[in-house]
Formats: sequence, C-alpha cells, structure tokens
Amino acid sequence: MLNSSKITSGFISGNSNYRIPFLHFSATSDLNRTSHKSLSLDPEGIEMRNLCFNSAQTAKKGETMEKMNSFDNKTYFNNDNLEEKTRLSHFSPVLLKKKGTKLVFLYKGQRYAVDSESDESRENCKEILNNLDSGHTFDWFKEETGNKQWVLYDTKYFYIECTDTFYHLHYKEDSNAVDTLTIPLNCSSCYKMFENYRDKSLTLFQFDTTGVITMQCMFAHSHDLVKLDLSGFNTESVKDMQCMFRCCSKLFLLNISGFSTENIISTDYMFSGCVSLEFLDLTSFKATSLKSLDCMFYDCSNLQRIYVSQKWKLPEGAKGIDVFGWCSALPKYNVEQVDAEMASPINTDGNTILYKILNSKRKAEGYLFLLE
Repeated sequence: MLNSSKITSGFISGNSNYRIPFLHFSATSDLNRTSHKSLSLDPEGIEMRNLCFNSAQTAKKGETMEKMNSFDNKTYFNNDNLEEKTRLSHFSPVLLKKKGTKLVFLYKGQRYAVDSESDESRENCKEILNNLDSGHTFDWFKEETGNKQWVLYDTKYFYIECTDTFYHLHYKEDSNAVDTLTIPLNCSSCYKMFENYRDKSLTLFQFDTTGVITMQCMFAHSHDLVKLDLSGFNTESVKDMQCMFRCCSKLFLLNISGFSTENIISTDYMFSGCVSLEFLDLTSFKATSLKSLDCMFYDCSNLQRIYVSQKWKLPEGAKGIDVFGWCSALPKYNVEQVDAEMASPINTDGNTILYKILNSKRKAEGYLFLLE
C-alpha cells in the first residue's frame, strides 16, 4: 500500500500563480505489489500516477500509460518496456516523460517530477534523492555541448572532466556498472563520455540515447577496446559523430547495424585510426544531411570491406578530403583517389558500391561491396 503521509513535495516553478510540485511518493511496499495514487500536477490537468509494477502484471501498464500520456503533442514520452525501466530504476534514474524542461522519471521504482531549469526544483530533487540512503549520490551538470541543458548524473558512475575547451561527463570504469548502466537523466551530449576506455569490450544495451544529438569523440582513443556492441543505440536525433571511434586501434568487432543517420551532419574522422577493423556494416546508414566526411576512414589500414545499401547517397555539396586515405587494404586502392567523390556509390550488377576506383583506361570499376 502507498502511505500518503510520506509524500514529500517541493516546487518546480517559482511562479506563485503556477506552481508545479516536485513530488516524491514513498511506498511502504516494494515492487512485489501494485499500488497507485493519482495527483494533479498543474492547472492544465496533467496527471501523474505513482505505480509500483509487479513484473507479471502487464495488464495494468496500458491503463496507466493512457492516463499518464495526457501531455500535449509536444511531449516526449517513452513508455516502451516499462517493466524493464522499472527494474533499471533500481540502479539509476530512468526518464519516462519530458515536456520542455519538465521531466518525469523513475528511481527505485518511484516516480519523480522536476523542472530542470529551476534552481529550486533541481536542489529539491538532489536533496530528496541523496537522502534516500541508497548508497548513491546525485548531482546536476550543465552541458557545454549538445543542447546545453541540465543533466542529473550519479556520481558513482560518472564524473565531470575538462578536456580541451569543454567540461563534460565521463564514465568511471571502476564502477562496474556496464550491464546496468543507464544514460544520465536529460543527457543530450555523449561528448568524450567513454574516451580512453581501457577494457576489451563494452556493451551498452540499457543506454537509451534517444535524446542525444552529439556523440563526438564518444569512444575515441580507447586503445584496448576490441569489441563494441551499439546495436541498441537510438541515433535518430544525432547530428555529430566526429571522431566517435577515432584511434580505437584494437577495435575488431563493431556492431552499429541499427544506427539511423538521416540527421548526421559530420562524420569527420569517425573511424580514423581503427587499424584493426577489417569490415564495417553501414547498411543502415543514410547520408541525407551529411555535409562533411573528412578522413572518415583515414588510416583504417586493414579495412577490406564496407557494406552499404542503396540508402547511402551523398547529398549535393557534401565534402570530404582523405575519406579513404591510407585504407591500403581496399581492393585496387589508389592513394590519389581517396576523397569524397570516391564515396558516391554506383550500381554494378545489382551491387551498391561505396568506394569506386577510377581507371584512366577503363570505365569506373567498383569496390566496397554491397548489398547482400
């Protein structure tokens, strides 16, 4: 049962005529019970429920989601796999709903609301979470890249680092949280988040990148990384993948087969220096918005195959120098023909070819292979 006497409140907005409470529901039971209580959050009639789900009670989920999804069309609300989100919330906060700067999230199976642009609301949020005696300490960080918004992060898993000219969040490798690691709340930038990662493999199945717009240098210079599975990443909003895997010199198995790249503007140096890669599956890639691909595969000296589909087509005006520079394992590699014009696919015998070799004595021949 929910003990309503344990409800703690603060405020999201400083406007006395329009105050949205920061609500924390303390349940006396754990996730083995289903309990709920409806409360009005604001004059617009937005309703939020606190529910603790039994993992077997899927019937309740649809009813709850219908009531919670009362925000207008501008609201971002991800109710996919709510039971799994509830499970993950026992490790880190998990975003449920976003409307402008107002966030609704799960932590320890409980729902919370906060206005990320309100100093008072952020402080209330931090104080309440840090008083839960959970063994975790939370703090807020204002992004200097991406959308430059306030992010709630767990100091057990991340710390603030300054490299070059930007402060950014960086993963703590000694936290041993890879299997359950979730993205910091309200994060739009993964700039250098896993740079210099020192282990051989990294699996981020629970890392929801739905709201991320930049992955610049995200895994750069991770020299010991051999295997990386990012097949679950949502990259629909990402615009920048510059240097994302740059100088991952031992990276041999890379799964980015689920990447959506319609909004990507730059892939400069994205795979540069990945000297152990022998093939890449880019069949999900579209170059619709791509403007720059300088040195995208530069010095991938063992790269023999780049698989693409007919969705890959460089837009007019897209530029790139040394796109295939020193990719000497590519069939019929020509050191003088490595710029962006070589990344314009041609169709030969039903195959889509990414890297075309221009032979002065014959018509274009193809390589980099294709549709299967």
